[in-house]
Amino acid sequence: MYPGISSIPRFLYLNSYAFLLIFIGVGIAVIPCYRWHWSLVVLQVLFALMCLYYALKIFSTWQEKKRVYKVLIERNENQIRPETFNDYMQAPCGRLLAHIVLKDLGRHDQFAELDKLQKHFWQIKKSDCLPKPTKIVIHNI
Repeated sequence: MYPGISSIPRFLYLNSYAFLLIFIGVGIAVIPCYRWHWSLVVLQVLFALMCLYYALKIFSTWQEKKRVYKVLIERNENQIRPETFNDYMQAPCGRLLAHIVLKDLGRHDQFAELDKLQKHFWQIKKSDCLPKPTKIVIHNI
């Protein structure tokens, strides 16, 4: 059986970007901008709160990450299907989750193949940013 992601080391690993944002937000907050101009303090507070807000958003996805982990394990247990990882390879946190899933499946060497699915900033088209219709596909097992 697979160890799952409900452990402290995996929580820390999968939320490392949230911890990085907290670190950056606190770093921005402690810069003494009031010495130069009061308007810089407004920007400082804005950027620090923005970092903390997005860190909290990442932390709030923990239950979703556990659900997606279980789904990816089930779908790729017998054979790695790269298309199941496509959505998760577009975000940094999703790539960390893909690392964990492949490691637990004993296929960590196949991450290079999945990394090809990642769209870089200059490859994102306008259509990728628009809402897409939901399609439900039922696979008979």
